[in-house]
Amino acid sequence: MTAPKLADPREVWNTRFERIRERAAHSGSRGQGNYERWLERWLPLIGSITGSAPILDLGCGSGGDSTYLTGQGFRTISVDISREALILTACAGCLPPHARLLEVDVRGGLPFRAGSLPVIVANLSLHYHRWERTCAIFQDIRRCLQPGGLLLARLNSTADLLHGARGNPPLEHNCYEVGGILKRFYDRRDLDALFHAGLEWRVHNIEARTAHCYENPKALWEVVVESASTY
Repeated sequence: MTAPKLADPREVWNTRFERIRERAAHSGSRGQGNYERWLERWLPLIGSITGSAPILDLGCGSGGDSTYLTGQGFRTISVDISREALILTACAGCLPPHARLLEVDVRGGLPFRAGSLPVIVANLSLHYHRWERTCAIFQDIRRCLQPGGLLLARLNSTADLLHGARGNPPLEHNCYEVGGILKRFYDRRDLDALFHAGLEWRVHNIEARTAHCYENPKALWEVVVESASTY
């Protein structure tokens, strides 16, 4: 069977965020949607590690997490594959003039020195890749974290039946074609494989939760893990 031709993710997200930006400009809103303060309960932990160093918002989208963290007094680096997303983030109006915004495709690796970041946040941005590349991306995230640095992520769950985990053409295990793009959903076994205990990660929290940031409730995993050693 011939593999389906999937859309280029940069083009897809540029188109989507351009539309969001246009609607936001028309309505006078910031275009950040129904933002959930999911990081709030982790602020003491983030603050104990970050110091004055910036937090990386990986796959920042419309900038909700970057805006929230900046409002809590943290410095941020906002990264996305979509230039339109970065424009939307900048237009949110709450980032300081020195805030960094970088257009980055994680498939080519992150442009940061090994051990240079205390905290990386990835909010529903790490589910667009086949398993082999997914593992490589998480290894690159660990490379960038300082020893004891944190990854805080929200990841698609296989229980997320209202957002693509059911009724779509399968591409590989827990991975489907949804609206012309690849979309991955994680089960607990996947997470145990990515964040296995030992020399690489220490797990603070892996928890099934439900988010209400979209029209329909979204089942997801909330993950907080610590880089356990140098890369």
